[in-house]
Amino acid sequence: MKASILFVDDEPMLLQGLRRNLRHMRDEWEMLFAESAEEALHSSRIADLDAVVTDMRMPGMGGAAFLQRVVERNPRAVRIVLSGQIDKENAYDLIGVGHQFLSKPCDIEVLIGTLRRALALRSALVDEALQTTVANLGSLPCPSAVYNELVAELDREEPSMNRIAQIVSRDLGLTATVLHIASFGFFGSHGRLTNPVQAVTRLGVERVKALVLSHGVVTEYQEDNLKDMGLDKLWQHSVRCACLAQEIAKDMELGKKEIEQAFVAGLLHDIGALVLATNMPDAFRKVVQASPREDTIRLEAERLTLPTIHGTIGAYLAALWGLPDPVVEAIAYHHEPSMGNSSDFTPLAAVHVAEGLTQAVHGCRPDEPGIKVLDFDYLNALGVADRLASWAKIFADHLKAE
Repeated sequence: MKASILFVDDEPMLLQGLRRNLRHMRDEWEMLFAESAEEALHSSRIADLDAVVTDMRMPGMGGAAFLQRVVERNPRAVRIVLSGQIDKENAYDLIGVGHQFLSKPCDIEVLIGTLRRALALRSALVDEALQTTVANLGSLPCPSAVYNELVAELDREEPSMNRIAQIVSRDLGLTATVLHIASFGFFGSHGRLTNPVQAVTRLGVERVKALVLSHGVVTEYQEDNLKDMGLDKLWQHSVRCACLAQEIAKDMELGKKEIEQAFVAGLLHDIGALVLATNMPDAFRKVVQASPREDTIRLEAERLTLPTIHGTIGAYLAALWGLPDPVVEAIAYHHEPSMGNSSDFTPLAAVHVAEGLTQAVHGCRPDEPGIKVLDFDYLNALGVADRLASWAKIFADHLKAE
């Protein structure tokens, strides 16, 4: 079935250009075009659309208000803003209703890739309730201790950019939220970020302060309501996995960008579990209760109790929020790395190994019968299985230093 996509812009020439440049997508997409938000909303197709691409500044109803109406009528739609520079207040209005912001002029292949990526992962997330939940997240919460530490730093007379970045880098919810918002084109230079320090620098102290203290975008989750979810172990496991994935990537002499991607993917690889725990707690509680052991591996329990595993949920969120493809791939396939797209050692491989080795801390050996933590066929094909012992030692040394 073709994906249905609506393009809204008050510039007839731009719409004509889109029609012309997207002609080769007709076999894959059904495309509709409207010259105003009002015209678009009069369409009976709004509730059935798979994606909406809209300008921000339009006469009458602006882009943010239009997307809010789209959310009300079709909360599962992928929502992309394709616009010029906008003012700060309008930028904050987009958080939660717009998934990504692409600046004009935008390379047509970037637009196609953005839509394809999000729509493909949405298709993998077959449950409509989960699609709606993920599509309407504007941020992810963090533990109270981390949130309070961030607020305390922002309340200082002269907050430290480095200190803010360090706090953000220690939490998966904060990292994902800040990377998501900093990737919006109107916050400065373009390109997808994987470095939390660069994301904080791009936003600046005042914008981070506004996001946390004024607009409430960054929030804390209520531990009292989630005590039986094991989120403290999830947080600890994610940080350990990120650090080890980074060290493994360095040991494999990957490039600087790939090393950063390995760290962020390691931190975010279980972000789908955080989405479930904080937005669908009853469903996640069933997973926890069905799991035979108290660790972060609940894959079999998820398959028995949920329509989709946490990797798919996390990957869809990462794709919607504009994280780079290697990070999305690592989140999606960290348990099943042979499903990835490369035969080389990538951030996915680093995260898969880090995931398996950190599981040993919870009493789950990588070679334990019945629990396939590491894919040895995959590692042998990459020619790195003989490095596991040295990587395990790196992790053991890291644990001693904690």
